[in-house]
Amino acid sequence: MLRAYVNYQQDFWDEHLPAAEFAYNNSKQGSTNFTPFELDCGQIPETPPTLAANQTTNVASTNEFLKQ
Repeated sequence: MLRAYVNYQQDFWDEHLPAAEFAYNNSKQGSTNFTPFELDCGQIPETPPTLAANQTTNVASTNEFLKQ
């Protein structure tokens, strides 16, 4: 997974570990049909898209942006 994000010199792969860990733990596994995060914590983690879907404002253009 990290190989897709590192450069030729492979000198900053450690900066991508938190994002790679979150992506892996938030991916459904074929054997259980659950994410590791769900099995460990009992819930699906909040991500920016899910947080934005739950937000509404009085500004129509902001609501449209959040929907997109």
